[in-house]
Amino acid sequence: MYHNPYSKRGSVLMVALILGLVLAVLAGSYLSLALGALRTSTRSFHYNTAFNVAEAGLEEALWALNNQDWTRRTWVESGSSRILTGNFATPDTTDATGVRAYFNVIVENAAASAPTIVAEGVVRPTHGALIRKQIRVSARSTNLFMPPFTAITALNLNGGEIDSYRMADGNYATAPRRYETTVASPTVTIGDISIGSPADIYGYVTVGVGGANSSSFLSTIKGSVTSATTAAGQDGVVTAGSNLIDTNRIAFDFYQDFPMPTEPTGTFTDTFPAADANGMIVLGDATGATTKRYQLTNYTVPNKTTLLVVGPVEFKVLGSFTAGGQAAVTVLNGTCTITPSKAAPITYTTAPDTATTDPASLTIYAYGDLAISGNGALVGGKIPGANIGADPTKLQIYGLAPTSQNFDIGGNGNLAAAIYAPRANMKFNGGGSSGYFAGATVANNITVNGNGYRVRFPEEMADMNNATTYQISRWLELTDRAAWHDFAAN
Repeated sequence: MYHNPYSKRGSVLMVALILGLVLAVLAGSYLSLALGALRTSTRSFHYNTAFNVAEAGLEEALWALNNQDWTRRTWVESGSSRILTGNFATPDTTDATGVRAYFNVIVENAAASAPTIVAEGVVRPTHGALIRKQIRVSARSTNLFMPPFTAITALNLNGGEIDSYRMADGNYATAPRRYETTVASPTVTIGDISIGSPADIYGYVTVGVGGANSSSFLSTIKGSVTSATTAAGQDGVVTAGSNLIDTNRIAFDFYQDFPMPTEPTGTFTDTFPAADANGMIVLGDATGATTKRYQLTNYTVPNKTTLLVVGPVEFKVLGSFTAGGQAAVTVLNGTCTITPSKAAPITYTTAPDTATTDPASLTIYAYGDLAISGNGALVGGKIPGANIGADPTKLQIYGLAPTSQNFDIGGNGNLAAAIYAPRANMKFNGGGSSGYFAGATVANNITVNGNGYRVRFPEEMADMNNATTYQISRWLELTDRAAWHDFAAN
């Protein structure tokens, strides 16, 4: 029988071809899987990029709202909304592979106290369709005066007491102590925050020193940080001599923007009237129908004179403003009667009997320094022969100095106000026998000197709204495309 010597070789070749084909198929499958995984990974990366780009658009909208500046970018006004479309397709948003990205943003009801922002991040990958992500947030106007005792750069508490009270419980000098105030500073330098001599805080502390520096910060506190129920031995309560520090009331991650306040517009042409027989210079329309606007330059309230505000009033103060001796500025709350020694009693009121609201208020736009000393007062019961409870919500002071300014309250000076002055150096120098600050303040530097000085926060001020800054109140990623905003239609 004839045996072909090449038959085994042919079989081996066939097996090799089959094995090669199988390996090729497997290699192709693995390559296909790897390519699919790469594409999936790449698109996932681009989805994350689109999300980040959308958040960048959101930040642009918040900046424009908080600065009321719609000119830095090409915002287009559309009814009550502002629209920014197809912006930032620049090298700033081009990655190393040449993939381009941009965002679209619409601010709906831009002039309202609670606008809505829809931000869309768009990525144009090298291959495949555009990748989009949309975020909708609700913003709300914030309270410029919160936290109620905030130093942006340096905080020095050399004595004093800081607490809260309710105006419904009485005047700021007599109302019972509560524990809902907050002392705050975003500074990240331990040396710029000094608490000690001691300074007692009946409330909360929030600072930006970071958790890693928490122990160093705690060592700078020489007074107490307590609640109504803080006691030695409780979890988180540190005992330092007779002082208690409740670390549960201290946070270390505080951060906040502090934009400059909006400058006043329009004219300030009203003229101060002369003082009456009681030493009163009565300002404002008691019916509340009009706002009186006065421009002052380096003004000092005359000794033993009270500027009595009975309606809505605004001061534009160029240069300094001083109240000392027995001078006072008082926003009248309701009605008071003054009985001078040699004249008939005079009754002052803020509104007719039929009025349902008290129209008296004072807004001061300060471009220079402010000083209250001696027995001077800016809002408070300093009218001779009258006992008037102060309402710090009725006096708002905005610091508008181009570089820096000094706000000094000393001796028995009283101040009851809401103060927002991000470039001011604020000093409370000693309290004397009756010195107080009631209200809230945000300043660049704050110093309190004197163990007898009291800083009291009226908790009703937490509900004040200032439509000048906004923060996010609700955040939602739009996963349902039916809910998306159609930027192509704009």
